[in-house]
Amino acid sequence: MWPNGSVITCSFIKAPSLKKGQTELQLTPRIRRLIRHYAHEWERYANIKLRFVDDESFSADVRISLISGAGSYSYIGTVCQKDNLRSHNTMNFGWFTDSLPLRSFERTVTHEFGHAIGCVHEQFSPSLKITWIKPKVYKAYKDSDGWEETDVNLNFNNFVSVDIKTHEYTSWDKRSIMHYPIKKEWNEEKIEVGWNYVMSDVDKKFIGEKYPFDQDNSTSSDDHLLERTAYAAVDVYEYQHGKMYLRLFCQAESGSLYQITSVYRDGSPAVIEDPVCKVEHIPTSQGFEAVPNTGLASIVHYDGPGIPTVHLFYIDRSTHNIREIVWINGEQTAMNDLGIQADARSSLSALYWRGDKKVPNLRLYYQAPSGAIKEICKTGMDGEWSEGGVIGGHPLPGTAMSFVNRFIDKADIHGYWQSPNGTIQEVSGDGESWTISPWSIDGAADFTALAAAVVGDRKNPHVVVYYTDPMDNLFRTTTGSPDKEHLEKDIIGEGSRMAVVSSDSGFHVITSGMTNCIMKLVFPKGSGHPKGASKLKLEHDSTLKYGRVFRLLDYGWRAL
Repeated sequence: MWPNGSVITCSFIKAPSLKKGQTELQLTPRIRRLIRHYAHEWERYANIKLRFVDDESFSADVRISLISGAGSYSYIGTVCQKDNLRSHNTMNFGWFTDSLPLRSFERTVTHEFGHAIGCVHEQFSPSLKITWIKPKVYKAYKDSDGWEETDVNLNFNNFVSVDIKTHEYTSWDKRSIMHYPIKKEWNEEKIEVGWNYVMSDVDKKFIGEKYPFDQDNSTSSDDHLLERTAYAAVDVYEYQHGKMYLRLFCQAESGSLYQITSVYRDGSPAVIEDPVCKVEHIPTSQGFEAVPNTGLASIVHYDGPGIPTVHLFYIDRSTHNIREIVWINGEQTAMNDLGIQADARSSLSALYWRGDKKVPNLRLYYQAPSGAIKEICKTGMDGEWSEGGVIGGHPLPGTAMSFVNRFIDKADIHGYWQSPNGTIQEVSGDGESWTISPWSIDGAADFTALAAAVVGDRKNPHVVVYYTDPMDNLFRTTTGSPDKEHLEKDIIGEGSRMAVVSSDSGFHVITSGMTNCIMKLVFPKGSGHPKGASKLKLEHDSTLKYGRVFRLLDYGWRAL
C-alpha cells in the first residue's frame, strides 16, 4: 500500500522493447480519456490522488503501455518504484482499441489500477475455500488467451491463498472488481463467479479503510482546486445591498466545497469588468463531507421583498445521500439531508419555476444507484422534498446531465444526458410526464462535459446545449437543429466539467482549464460571439489555490 494521502503520478509510455508476437497499440484520444476516467474512480473511495503527467515520463510512479500480446497487468502498489523497474512499464493494457465496449474499459482499467494502489486478486483470498482442478484451468486459459501454465500460476498465485501474516483481507467477495471469473468445472466445490465490471460495496469499504479520508474539515492551509471538480453557478441580485454577482461552487482536493463570488455591480449601474473574486470555504459538519468529485447543482429564487434564496446540492461521502445547503440574502441558514441516495458518480441538475399564486416549484435531477435518472420535487418554501418519477431512457453510468426550464411561470422542462453509445439524448416534460425526443447530438466525447441554457426572447426562448468533442473542443448547438458551432479549443482540461450562467454581465461558460484553473468564456449581453477565454481571478490570499504544478525532479515527478 502507498502512504495515505499519496499523490501517485502516472504516465503513458511507449514500449521500451517488444517480444516476439507483440505489437504496440495506438494510444488514441478516446483510449487515453477512458483510462484516465476510470482510474480516477478509485479517488471517490480512497484518500489517494492519481496525477497524469507528461507522456514518456519514466520517472512517473505508474508507467502505462499498450502492448498487444502481453495481456493486461499491473505491478502491485509501490513495487513500481523499485530502481530496477525504472526503465520499464509497470502497467499494460493489451487489448484496448477504439472499438472496445465501454464496460470492457471500465472493468480492465478499474481492475489494474486496483493493483496499482495495492490490491491483489480476490481469488487469492484466504476466505475463499476452494479446491482447484488445475488441468481444467490450464486448458481454459490456453484456449482463450494462449497462456502457458506459468502464466496461469502467476495470475492464480500458484493456486494458494495469500499469506494472512502479510496481507489484509475481507470475507470472500465474489463481486469484487479484483476477482477473476471462475467456472464451476474448475473446482470441486462448483463455485462460479462471473465477470465483474464495477467495484463492489466491499471493495469500496475496504479501500476506504486502507486510505481513510481526513475528518478535519478546516482550511488552515492551502487547498488546491480539484482536477475534475464539478461546477454549479447562479446569478444573484441582493436588492437590499444593491449588489449583483455570480456565485460559483466547486470542490478542492481536500474534498471541501468552496463558493466563489464575482461581483459585477456594487451599488452602481456600471458593470465591473473582470473582477477579482472572493473565495469562501463552505463549512460542513461531520458526516456532511462531500464525496470526492461530487456532482453539484444550484438554483436561486426570490421570496418576500426581493430576497434571494440560493440552494446548493451535493452528494455526501459517507452515505451518498443528496445534501442541501441554503443561503438567504447571503447568509447560510440550513444544511439538510434529503434522505435520497444517489450513485456516487452522479451529476446533479436543478431548476425552478413559479406556479399558481407564484408558489415556487423546485426540481432536482440525479442518477440513482440503479443507473436511472430520477427527480426530487419540492413545492413551496416550507414544503418537503419528495421523490418524483423516473425520467426514462438508458443513460451512461456517471453521465453529465443538465435540465433547464424554458419559462419562469410554468413547467416546460428539457433535460440532456449522454447515452452509452455516446450520443447526447434529450427529454422534455411538463412537470408531470416525460417524452424522449428523437433529436440527439452526435460527436461528443465519452463522458463529455455538458450544460444547457435557455436563451432568446422570453416569450419564445430556445435551448442551447454546450458540450465537448473527443479533442476537448467546445461546441454548442440549438435543440432541434442539425448544426453545431465550434466555439473554442485548447482552453478545456481533459475530463473537465462545465457550468453555464446568464447575467447582466453576459453569458458565462465555466470550465477547468488545461493547467487546472477555472476558465470563463463570456458572451457579452446581446452578443452571440464570445470574448476570448480567460482565467477567473481569485483573491491573492485565498485558501483555495489553482491546481498544483508537477515538475520533473531528479527523483521523479513531484508537486511544487
